[in-house]
Amino acid sequence: MTVTDSGFHQLMRDRHRGALTTLRRDGHPQLSTVDYNYDLDRSMARIFTTADRVKVVNLHRDPRASLYVTSERGQRVGGRRGHS
Repeated sequence: MTVTDSGFHQLMRDRHRGALTTLRRDGHPQLSTVDYNYDLDRSMARIFTTADRVKVVNLHRDPRASLYVTSERGQRVGGRRGHS
């Protein structure tokens, strides 16, 4: 299912949990369930975590990341790729 830009922003604002993908040292994906806050003005998700987590270590080494978010029933899907 395709989500329009307005639908994407609504989904990101409505949901506050997603799956963050970072890259391990060996290149394999590391998935983490994360809570986030979506900043509509900057089209940016702020992830809540602590500095000692593997995802943070991964992002310091390689800032590429993806965030997967879905509606409660999984009917709509949103995601963003970006850099930390």
